[in-house]
Amino acid sequence: MVWLLAYFATGVAVLGGIFIDSRVGNSQKDGNFRNLMDQIRRSNRSWFEYIIEDVLLSLFTAIAVIAAWPIALIFAIYFYRTKHDNVPTIQDDMPKVFSVTREDLLHPQTVPQIEAKEVIYDPRGGVPYIPFGHLNKHWKTFLRASHPEDTLWSFESPWEQYGKKEQRYGYARVRENEVIDWFTKSIKPISSCISSS
Repeated sequence: MVWLLAYFATGVAVLGGIFIDSRVGNSQKDGNFRNLMDQIRRSNRSWFEYIIEDVLLSLFTAIAVIAAWPIALIFAIYFYRTKHDNVPTIQDDMPKVFSVTREDLLHPQTVPQIEAKEVIYDPRGGVPYIPFGHLNKHWKTFLRASHPEDTLWSFESPWEQYGKKEQRYGYARVRENEVIDWFTKSIKPISSCISSS
């Protein structure tokens, strides 16, 4: 009888350790994107879902850990070691953001040169006969943010996201040898770029 009480007391201690570790881990992951989304999902649950997920599931887990604490302890040690080897951050969870680097720059060009080259001619008249066609409004907005010391460079930049490879073309604003921002005029899938070259 004493051995049985000692066994279950040890199980309670293991359960407490696992609980404390999970709480500390959650507090350190508050900036994690997946964790934030999970908190939003949990806040929209019904009472029935709350009872199933938080009460009954927690109770079943606690009984299982106390009853089979040696196995639970082995799993806890294993997950503790793997968890601390690769802790995800919000940067890992968020999608990548496209950016233009100095390596993507091709040639410096003036605004008149660019606008003369980028006039869209549509024989059916579906696109206005102005630089960049329907994108002209965005081009003008891009130009309004220019400073006198800025230079414009054409760029060509490869980009891959969600397994899709593409080539992006446009013009970048460079100030003091740093790319400030850019205007993307076209995006082509890599396969069509290879076949057209």
